[in-house]
This record gives sequence, C-alpha cells and structure tokens, in this order.
Amino acid sequence: MKYIDVNKLNQKLKENPSLVIIDVRSEKEYNMGHVPQTKNISLDIILNVPELAIKEIRELTEGEENIYIICLSDRRSFMACHKLFEYGVPNTCFIQGGTKAWRDAGYPLQKTNP
Repeated sequence: MKYIDVNKLNQKLKENPSLVIIDVRSEKEYNMGHVPQTKNISLDIILNVPELAIKEIRELTEGEENIYIICLSDRRSFMACHKLFEYGVPNTCFIQGGTKAWRDAGYPLQKTNP
C-alpha cells in the first residue's frame, strides 16, 4: 500500500492544485477543520455504501494518477485505502499522520460551515 507524508503532500499540492484528496472522517469532524481542497467521503459510506463511494471517487479522479486519503491520524485512511483496493480502486495512497500531522507541521486547515 502506498503512503505519503504531509510535507510531500504539501509540495504536490503546490505543483498540482487539482490533486484529489479524500477525507474519510465524519462530516462533523471534517467541518471542524480539514486540509484545503479535500472532498469528504466518510469511511462509513465507503464501508456501508461502497457503490456510492466508488462512483463519487471515480467522478472526482478521472485522469488522476493517485487518490490521496486522509483522516485524523491515519488509521481510518489506511482502512479506507485497503477497502477501496478490494473494491477495485488500486491507485490509493494514505497520508501518514493525517490531519493532525498536517496541522502539527504548520499547514493551514479550512473550516466548513454546515
């Protein structure tokens, strides 16, 4: 399984602002602060309604080389990558340390009003 640290992710975002990053936390967690440019598709949806998750991911990632998956630390993102691979989505990459590592590195978080 592929992974990337937050410093490399930040560099990739600078090089490619349309990079696909999926945050698999709950909507409430996501709204409290997330990496800019992420799309929220919760792990619950990936596990319980995989056809919806896969459809949404494929629409987001058309032509993209990798799909970056993030959560708070990296437990849920690792699980999501594993499940997505089982569902036939092979190009996933989990972000080591997750949103917490992103914040701790001093990178900005974006908040969403529900």
